[in-house]
Amino acid sequence: MNTMKTHVSHPMVPAGFVNAAESLANLHGSSQESLIALREKALSDFTRQGIPNKRHEEWKYLDLSSLASTSFVVAGPLDQYAVDATSAEQFRLIGGSSCMFIVENGSLNESASHSDKLPAGIRVGTFAELGSDKRVIDHLLRHADTSDEPLVALNAALSYNPVIVLVDKNMRIDVSVQFAFVSVAGDVPSAINS
Repeated sequence: MNTMKTHVSHPMVPAGFVNAAESLANLHGSSQESLIALREKALSDFTRQGIPNKRHEEWKYLDLSSLASTSFVVAGPLDQYAVDATSAEQFRLIGGSSCMFIVENGSLNESASHSDKLPAGIRVGTFAELGSDKRVIDHLLRHADTSDEPLVALNAALSYNPVIVLVDKNMRIDVSVQFAFVSVAGDVPSAINS
């Protein structure tokens, strides 16, 4: 079993995020070999950079410093979802002929999703279901630069079973496909990752 342990030296790195990334890696790492190196690099990059602050040019108008002192609980896999197929309809933005996928606290809630009208040639699932597809492995975090983007690094480090959308080449999609990201709050602030 892979055991990730990270040394935190940057003052703008919340220990809760690091602990959650290590816990998720230890829990899911052996079943997701292709994500191990990506998660480890991402966590290392995040702990080196910390949460961006106003000294970073691209973040000068947004103060995220309070995130470093806030105790977060990272939402993990749910044993029971709060959203069902009926209550999911409140999140529908477009007509009933669309496909709608519910991502609840970072996990794909298939029982609340409406995928019956999804055209052939499009597949939606989790990394556990679709991660062995060569297209997923080839493109996994290909465009996500964790070395210079601390929030991209944090997202990648906390990613335990991301939602994957595979679309065949030259596919014409005549139906709307909607994703509703739903956060079900607990007693303490939650960090949600999809």
